[in-house]
Amino acid sequence: MQKVHLGHLFRVLRLQKAIVVFLGLYLWQSVPAQAQFFANDIDNADYYFGITLGYATSTFNLDPSPYFLQQDSIQVVLPLNNGGLTMGFRATMRLTEHIDVRFNPALIFTDRNIRYTIKDSSEVDKKIESVLLNFPLHVVLNSDRFGNFRVYAFTGVRFADDVSTNATARKAEDMIQLSKYDLGYELGFGFHIYFPAFVLSPEVKISNGFRNIFKPTPGLIYSDVIERMKSHMVIFSLNFE
Repeated sequence: MQKVHLGHLFRVLRLQKAIVVFLGLYLWQSVPAQAQFFANDIDNADYYFGITLGYATSTFNLDPSPYFLQQDSIQVVLPLNNGGLTMGFRATMRLTEHIDVRFNPALIFTDRNIRYTIKDSSEVDKKIESVLLNFPLHVVLNSDRFGNFRVYAFTGVRFADDVSTNATARKAEDMIQLSKYDLGYELGFGFHIYFPAFVLSPEVKISNGFRNIFKPTPGLIYSDVIERMKSHMVIFSLNFE
């Protein structure tokens, strides 16, 4: 029962597009053609640092177990999209004029809910609270600069540690249990917008897990109907460098 969350992704992309168009028009109107490029020191630096603030939506790619087809108490198992906040640190090393390597550790506060539709049409939501230490490493491909504007795309891998796994609420007998660690891949794109004192980089990325992070709880029907779960996140962030 894998879900493709295209509607939500399109909403994030529309938000990013609106912000970038507004900022792009502002810069185009306010900066004369003969003006100097802003923040040239970043383009020439071997490495530089920044901070990340963002909004993450999290859910699961979920597969039902064979038991789901054998029982008749639970009719539907549906992972929900839930929002959360992310903040982190950003370190970039310049390899060539157009290629960077970037390390972007971040703390992500999020809930991931699963909705069960019972035989009598009632619904039960199981809430999984997570605090993720996310450690992505990206290879970044940058375009040429167009005045004070630049486009980039990236891909890479990530390691995540769910530091709330051992919380008392997560150990409750009727809660869905997850593995503490996760591995996955990320891909996305963004824009460097150069200002006199800093560079603003709106960015959107998709993060998908490789591992099955589901930990079965034998005898709990909400757990028995699940075979595997993999993480899925869409993250919109503003980066200041």
